[in-house]
This record gives sequence, structure tokens and C-alpha cells, in this order.
Amino acid sequence: MKYLRYSIFVLFFSLFIQACDNDKEKFEPPPVQPHFSVKDSLALVDIYEQGDGKNWFVRWDLTNVYTWGGVGAYLDSVEMEWRVIYLDIPWGTQNGTLSPKVGDLSELRRLTLSGHGFHGMIPAEIGKLSKLESLQIYSTDMEGVIPKEIFGLPYLYELRIADNLNLILPDEVSNYSPEYFGVCQLINNNFGGKVPSGIKVQMNLSENNYTEVPFEYYTDTSKPYLNLSYNKISGVIPDYVLNDSVAMCRLVLMAYPQQKGYGYTNIPEKYIKKYYGYTGIPGEHFGK
Repeated sequence: MKYLRYSIFVLFFSLFIQACDNDKEKFEPPPVQPHFSVKDSLALVDIYEQGDGKNWFVRWDLTNVYTWGGVGAYLDSVEMEWRVIYLDIPWGTQNGTLSPKVGDLSELRRLTLSGHGFHGMIPAEIGKLSKLESLQIYSTDMEGVIPKEIFGLPYLYELRIADNLNLILPDEVSNYSPEYFGVCQLINNNFGGKVPSGIKVQMNLSENNYTEVPFEYYTDTSKPYLNLSYNKISGVIPDYVLNDSVAMCRLVLMAYPQQKGYGYTNIPEKYIKKYYGYTGIPGEHFGK
């Protein structure tokens, strides 16, 4: 009798557990559907509003993320939300600034900004974008010092800032040394004065207004190649550089020619002929 009672109890308990499991499956909530990151969407709306988005060539409907041209996103399968990974702000801005909220796009990999309607400062908050790989700023009226924080970004392998005539390049550009280097073009930005010392990677600094360059870039072969052509560099090459054929080769390759009316006054013609095939006669090609 005891064995029968025990068997009935076990059978009843098993059926109860199975029923509970069935109810659990029956009432299990549906899977979470992917959604656009709230933080990213709020940042984009602020970028649109401060950037004079109503005049962009690609018109956005702020109530419909599918109209947000120039925005690329990926699905975070853990959080089940779409995160912004690139932002190409289109031409058309007539009176806009770049919102500091751009620093809230923590998954951003590429940022491109262009158009003379953009003014104001480049936000230092870009320096918070630790995953940024490409930053391109073209033909804007932005002004002031380029934030030093940008040059400390570890994965920024592509840096192109060109045709912005009101920007200042800080000495901290020498900190720029991403883990994987690709290209650094800082062309035609009206940078002037002395080229910063200690630069660690190859850079194109042509078509600016630099007037002086440390001779260490010519004499020290461990220094990177800098394109310094079409600046306003001038003066006399010292004897210790003139007597170093390797240094002279580096000098001619980096800093020749200059803008018309500028250039070193005592470059031996043999170096010019060797690398450029010119006669060495002073003229427009040589910046003299």
C-alpha cells in the first residue's frame, strides 16, 4: 500500500511540473524586436537641427529614420538595437554648426563634413569617439584650433582636413600615431608659422602658409616624410645640411617647390635636376 501511495504521488508531482512548464512556454513573452538606439537618434536630431538640416540636399523627415540619408548603422545583436557607425553630413548647409552631441555616437567609425555653410568650432567631443577610423572635413568655414583630442584617437587611420581656411593646427598634431596608419592629408588650410616638431607619421601639409620647418626632418632619416610643397618656406640652408647628400635629397623631395616668391635661396641645381628634371633656372616652377 505504501508503494502504491508513493507511485501515485510521484506521478501527480511529475504531471504538475509538466503543466507548469507548459504554462511557462505558453506565456513566454515574444522576442525583442530590433529598434534604433534612442541615444543615437537623439544625437542625430540635435546634429540635424544645429547643422541647418532643413537646407541639406538630402532632406530628412525626423519622424522616419529611413529618410536619414548619410547615416549608416549596424545591428547590435545583444542589445537588439541599431547603432550609427558612419555619418556623412551632406552639402547644403547655409548657416550651421556641428553639434557637440556628435560625441554621443559612441559606435561611430566614419565622420564626413563638408560645405561652406558650416562655421563655428570643431567640437572637442569628437575626441570621445574611441572607435573612429575616418574623419574628413572639407571646404567649411569652421574656425579655431583643431581639437587636440582628435590626434589621440587610437584607430583614426584616415584623417583628411582640406580647404578650410580658418583653422589652426596645434602642436599636438605630433601626438597623432594611430595603431594602423593609412593617410593624413591636411591640405590648403592656411596653416602658418613653423611646422610642428616631433611629427610621427607621414603627412601631406602642402598648399598651406608655413614659413619655417625644423631641419631635423631633413637630417634625421628616422623622421617621417612630410609633403611641404607650395608653402611659404624660405631662407638659407645651413652648411651641415648642404654637406649631407641624404638630407639634401629629403629636403628637395619634401619642400620643393614653394609658392611663387618663396623657397630656399641656395639649393644646388644638381638636386633639382636629379629629382625634378628641371634646369634650375629660377622661375614659377621653383617658387622663385
